Amino acid sequence: MKRINVICIISSYTRGGAEQILTENIKGFNKNLFSFTVACLYFIDPDHEKILRELGVDVYSHLIKQKYQAFVIFRLYKIIKKYQSKILFLFTDNRDAVLYGTIAARLAGISVIIGASHCIGMWGGKKSISNYSKIMLPFIDKIIAVSATHKNYLHQKEHIRNNKIEVIYNGVDISSYSPKEKDVILIRKIGLNPDAPILGVIAGLEPEKGVDIFLYAAKKILDNYPETQFLIAGDGTLRKTLEELAHRLNILEKVKFLGYRADIYNLMPLLDIYISPSLPAGDNFSVVVLEAMACGIPVIATDVGSRKEQVFNNETGFLIDPYDSEIITEKARLLLSNKELSLKMGRRGREIVVKNFTYDKMIQETQNLFFNLFNKKKGM
Repeated sequence: MKRINVICIISSYTRGGAEQILTENIKGFNKNLFSFTVACLYFIDPDHEKILRELGVDVYSHLIKQKYQAFVIFRLYKIIKKYQSKILFLFTDNRDAVLYGTIAARLAGISVIIGASHCIGMWGGKKSISNYSKIMLPFIDKIIAVSATHKNYLHQKEHIRNNKIEVIYNGVDISSYSPKEKDVILIRKIGLNPDAPILGVIAGLEPEKGVDIFLYAAKKILDNYPETQFLIAGDGTLRKTLEELAHRLNILEKVKFLGYRADIYNLMPLLDIYISPSLPAGDNFSVVVLEAMACGIPVIATDVGSRKEQVFNNETGFLIDPYDSEIITEKARLLLSNKELSLKMGRRGREIVVKNFTYDKMIQETQNLFFNLFNKKKGM
């Protein structure tokens, strides 16, 4: 049987959790059944591009030189015909990718079109799916939602039919992310004390991630636990602003801003508590929260997006209201004062990830969806 080529169209292939999920699916699909081509309308992160090319995937980027350049339809059409693609995978909520990609696929004769949505609303109060994208919905066979909460949002708020939505939970690599002894050498290398507790956030430093609230909580935690240290891994437009805030709060010497790190699997086991302070519409289903749980770390997370389906309140950590540094402080103090509770929550978190949120499970369910839809259309 000739391999089924899947053309993946994405707006930009950046250093986010969603993009990592696409990379892992491409890695994990059965190579005897599927091949992949990736088309980025705009930018692709060099690290991701290197990984994809090492996997034998041809990558096209910067297909749109100017905003709303409809000529991209012709470029996408040529790529689809070159690889005789049979399935279009729209791994994005981006309007341009959905609109131009679907038109190009239909013109090129692709009969199976699958979308993947990642957001429950957008930062600033906008909906996830634009009216232009909704015009294409009749041509899209299935839309992958990352949780039951996400599916309900797409149905109730975006008015997408339930039978068009397939829930496939994000997964993590449970071998790379697993409970480990703290790496004392690495802790010292990044300038922290291996004998003191470390609380951390791993996120893009953007307004919707709520890292400023984490810093306000850090200030209060230090009042009772002055030996506590804080780690922030990630970069973004607010980095300088957040560093200045830490300086004004007089906690800069206790907070390490590490910038972007590719070795999160090494950093995560250093933490005693993981904190996810994301704001509404700033997050949906956090891969990093799963990574923390997989490492056996208790999680304090704002109750936004689909977090209830990840963090079991009072069992694997705590779900809290967004915007509230006081409640972060309260829960962090509780975990710092009760090592037995912290370890118990961490163990339970690991159990839940191993049962429900592995790469293997995610990849198998995604591959089954693709293969079944292709065979169904082929038999029509």
